[in-house]
Amino acid sequence: MSKYNYIRYLAYFIEILIFYVLEQTPYLLDGIFGVKPLIIISSALSIAMLEKRNISIIFSIFTGFLMDMSLGGYFGFNTIIVLILCYLINILSTDLIKTNLLTSSIVNIVCITIVFTLQFLFLYVFKGYEDQMYAFMNHYLPLIVVSFLVSPLMYLLNKLFFICFRERE
Repeated sequence: MSKYNYIRYLAYFIEILIFYVLEQTPYLLDGIFGVKPLIIISSALSIAMLEKRNISIIFSIFTGFLMDMSLGGYFGFNTIIVLILCYLINILSTDLIKTNLLTSSIVNIVCITIVFTLQFLFLYVFKGYEDQMYAFMNHYLPLIVVSFLVSPLMYLLNKLFFICFRERE
């Protein structure tokens, strides 16, 4: 591996940490629908679309771990979901789909919806809480929408890292 790969991986790592800190800072990103966007999942998905399988797996585990620390619920739940989704996205982007802004947006809306729907099912529905639709409509649905709105920016940022810090011929 060249030094450019290490610089790119370090840039991904710092990016995820910075956006995680921004997500966790109180009153910083509360403007849209009263919820904070989950930016790091879009970052992990875009890395999965651009990088090799091993790098994709490492960053998906790191992102899932950070999500587990911040979102609550069962520890390891988000790590497993993000790992599986990023692995599948990496396989698809390697073999079947062309990686561009449109496919990244489609992948992000599908994956973000899967992640938060599974959280809703395991944290509300299967536990038998009342007012499940209220929780979904007022918490999870706005979170899905707001997280999706930032996903094109994350793809473009990671594409910039991928292009600027690649091996030179």
